[in-house]
Amino acid sequence: MTEFTVKINNMTSLLSLFAKLTRQEMKQDSGWCWLVFFCVCVNMFLVFGVHYTYGVLFPSILKEFNQGQGKTAWAGSLASGLLFLSSIVAIKLCEVTSITFTCILGSLLSGTGIIMISVVSNFEWLYLVYGVFFGVGSSFLYTPGLVIIAQWFKKYQTITTGIAAAAAPFGAVVLSPLIQYMIIINGLKSTIKAGGLVYLIISLMCSLSYQPLVSYSRKKNDSLFKSERESMKFKLDFALFKKKTYCLFLVCMMVTNFSYYIPIVFLVSYAEQIGSSPPNASLLITVWSVSSIIGRIAFGKFVSYKKKQILNIYQYAMFFSATVSLVTMFATKYWHLVCYVVLYGLLDGSFIGLISLVTMEIVGVKQLPQGYGIMLTSIGFPIALGPTLTGYINDKKILPPNFMFVFAAVPFFIGSIIMFWIIKWNKKEHSLEAEMLKTDEESIVTFGKEIQKK
Repeated sequence: MTEFTVKINNMTSLLSLFAKLTRQEMKQDSGWCWLVFFCVCVNMFLVFGVHYTYGVLFPSILKEFNQGQGKTAWAGSLASGLLFLSSIVAIKLCEVTSITFTCILGSLLSGTGIIMISVVSNFEWLYLVYGVFFGVGSSFLYTPGLVIIAQWFKKYQTITTGIAAAAAPFGAVVLSPLIQYMIIINGLKSTIKAGGLVYLIISLMCSLSYQPLVSYSRKKNDSLFKSERESMKFKLDFALFKKKTYCLFLVCMMVTNFSYYIPIVFLVSYAEQIGSSPPNASLLITVWSVSSIIGRIAFGKFVSYKKKQILNIYQYAMFFSATVSLVTMFATKYWHLVCYVVLYGLLDGSFIGLISLVTMEIVGVKQLPQGYGIMLTSIGFPIALGPTLTGYINDKKILPPNFMFVFAAVPFFIGSIIMFWIIKWNKKEHSLEAEMLKTDEESIVTFGKEIQKK
């Protein structure tokens, strides 16, 4: 394992090869950093495109393996949960080995996991090849992408991070109808095998470009290299857990994310149950993804003018997301579901698009990496549980299938209520911090005057 790691770390990447050929110097915000950015966007497109289109695969997997909705949903939910749960492991692996090695390993794991779905005949193996291999592997591709953008960009860091995040739902826009069409023409296993090979080749090529900027600066400034390596280290700061606002925020995120993937997994299957054709049913994921992209841009622009009300805006988005889902339980026609995904997608643009800014509002800029990382890890468990429990309830026929919209709504209602206390406590904490800062400034001024008198 060590020898393989050394070989990967010493291997000339695509980026360094191009640099030698063109004799261009590597530096932030110019030159080959845009190749790195493009490759990050492609990997985001692939990773989340596959995650978000599990709902398109869901009806075909049900028929292929003849299993219940609960067991089938658990495979996709496990992968989605591990995508976030493995983020700290991915950061640690970047620190111990390198970003390039972590991404190559992620590409091999996730790509192999997808391909092996077409090979396995026993359904239980799906938990390993898709749930674990793809889930952990996709995390090893996703997490380093955020790190590498932070290293290569300074002036354009905000816009490049935003565009890379937008590549995630765009993946579902393209892949949802494409996968459905291929399943109709070639069948499930042939589609997955071909798609897995394409995924593996493209993600592996893109991962080769994930060459840290610090490697080019090491010979010139070893202290810079050390400081950059230190910035990659993840050290758990328990001081965050002393902030009751942040702890309540974690609870809120875990509650709401319990329901987040429920519509994504079951919507296509439900649309087919009420009479929609498979292509039209899968088109719902595409519409939802387009709406999510528009929502992220719109809410991002709106919040730039209403920064002080960001927690209130986030609360309203939760409440209306719950309301839209609850009303949709009465949907009986395809166009009802189209209206649902348009509205739910727009509101999803707030829930996902503003989550880093909301975290920063609560913990501050300095503790944002810690606060955001812990939050992402904590939501992995509820993301895995929500669709699984909904599937088992559908199997037992305890409630009608349309109650999936109730399961999607209730956690968001609870989250919007929790936000009342978060907003209240956050104001108090900010007031106390402002008072302490004012007191410190007055003490410094008084001390300065006493020195001048002496």
